[in-house]
Amino acid sequence: MTRTLLAVFAAFALAACAAPAPANKPSPTKTEDPPLPVAAFIDSAGLHQALLAAPPAPQEFTRRPIFSVRYDSTGALLEVEPIFARLAPAEYARTMAALLRAHVKPSISTTRESWQRVWLQSGATPKIAVLDDGLEVRPQMNNRVAVGRELNSAVQRLLQIRPDLAGREFTGTVSMRVTEDGLPTNSLIRRSTGVPDVDRAIIAVARTMRFSPARLDEYPVSVIVQVPVTLHFPAAQAQPAAGERP
Repeated sequence: MTRTLLAVFAAFALAACAAPAPANKPSPTKTEDPPLPVAAFIDSAGLHQALLAAPPAPQEFTRRPIFSVRYDSTGALLEVEPIFARLAPAEYARTMAALLRAHVKPSISTTRESWQRVWLQSGATPKIAVLDDGLEVRPQMNNRVAVGRELNSAVQRLLQIRPDLAGREFTGTVSMRVTEDGLPTNSLIRRSTGVPDVDRAIIAVARTMRFSPARLDEYPVSVIVQVPVTLHFPAAQAQPAAGERP
């Protein structure tokens, strides 16, 4: 009997650089303006001056405009995105993101990607706050059975064209952005298996994943996650000799 093909995928983990976070909720009896930080990558003084001249947030927008800022391993800017993309007025969000992007300075080198969550308030009393709290609800994969079937199919397809993979196991890590609708986008290999065919199969499987989205203050938000995926290729079965019963 042919040995059952196995394909195991590990539970996914959020990347440290992936998690945008809410601002601290104000006390019902006392509120204080957050201190103006001296951020490692942000020219806070220059941004403060720019916010003085920027239009204030529209009155109908009562939530804090929070942005996710990502840097590569050299400290150079990769991305500035509003977390509440569906809630912030589009033009205001673009204006604030452009101001923030213009005042990011690649001043520190690190060994891996890093990120910040920044709250900006423009107008006569501008504020800049770098936030540290975690997500209230992290994204959860909700189609694990279907993904398991995709993994098994990927193993079978690869064994047909790469019999040399039999008896081996590979784990790769996929980085992706999970949107507010729980869909994976911008999937790429963060840690390679060392075998391009296997890496491509892992990316294809990752694109079939579906999530319940991350939530912040009860609103869905997009986040970057890293998903470790393992493909196990069973060893080839020895063929019975002539006259032997299988």
